[in-house]
Amino acid sequence: MPSSALPNADIIAGNPAIIPSGVGQTKYMLLGLGLATWMEFYTYDGVNLVLPDLAGTFGVSQDQASWILTTYISALLFSVPLSIWMAGRVGHLRYILGSTVVFAIASVGCALTPDFATLLIWQAIQGFAGAGLTMWWRASVYMLLPGPQRSGSLMRISVILYVATAIGLVFCSYVTDNLGWRLLFIPNVVFAAVAVRLLILHFPNVPRPADPRTLALQLLFCFEVRSLSERLVSSTPE
Repeated sequence: MPSSALPNADIIAGNPAIIPSGVGQTKYMLLGLGLATWMEFYTYDGVNLVLPDLAGTFGVSQDQASWILTTYISALLFSVPLSIWMAGRVGHLRYILGSTVVFAIASVGCALTPDFATLLIWQAIQGFAGAGLTMWWRASVYMLLPGPQRSGSLMRISVILYVATAIGLVFCSYVTDNLGWRLLFIPNVVFAAVAVRLLILHFPNVPRPADPRTLALQLLFCFEVRSLSERLVSSTPE
């Protein structure tokens, strides 16, 4: 496919990408990206909601419990620039799939964690994987789709993420009150399995970038760090 059919694709990825071949493939690819990123939004908001329950389970103070979110978001922010480098080296699809699988494994680890220190380790691993999820859903849209399709695609995934937050808060409250906070991590395994299947089938082949340090990716990185920082400030308990 000629690069002229892909506005700015050579800037974002270093080479023209192969866009999804049809409406159906694009729809399922966006759903896969949305479900993968759903895990990150859902888990962060859910853990933030149940911090008092976590503090009670492990016998720590509220201030100590806040280290759960601090550890997660610090690992995520540190890993955002690393995600650009890794996606360029191992391939975009492989990196997104790897981040999805690692996030799901870390979720199981959080559910089974025996003590507070181990939970912090699993939260750091989740933050490392979460960078690939929260970073590359938007980058994938810009990288794979021509200009006229980007706004609608971004809106569709954004709606999925807002729904993830709304449903996640209700679900986490109910599960924590009736069954225990450990079960709030288990839905991530289902999200990950469906997302991986959809992305394997519908995420197109993307050439590795000629220059992974392009200006477009640097600007995208700055935007993501700013939005993540604002999110941390707005959601961290007083």
